[in-house]
Amino acid sequence: MHIVNFRRIEKEGSPLKASFLVVIPEWDFHLKMTYFAKGNGESWFGYPSKPYTNSSGEKKLEWLAYFGERGKNRFEEALRKEINKLMDESPPQQMMRWSEDKVPF
Repeated sequence: MHIVNFRRIEKEGSPLKASFLVVIPEWDFHLKMTYFAKGNGESWFGYPSKPYTNSSGEKKLEWLAYFGERGKNRFEEALRKEINKLMDESPPQQMMRWSEDKVPF
């Protein structure tokens, strides 16, 4: 397993810290993911998902890729080691905001 297209993100007040592609060459498998962390040491990964609205009108996310608990723990432990290295090595990128009067296209 290795990580490509790693992009460290710094946005004030946001727990989003990085986006990247996980590649498992033995399986010819690519998975687009995100990494989140809070100042209290809590961190988690964002898996591919799609939004939906439940019968109560609440907006929810349905995961499109997931592991069983044993597999998830092993995968995330290995992934966290790689992410920590990359977070230390990569400079943060500021999220760009466009003013409403200056559309970039």
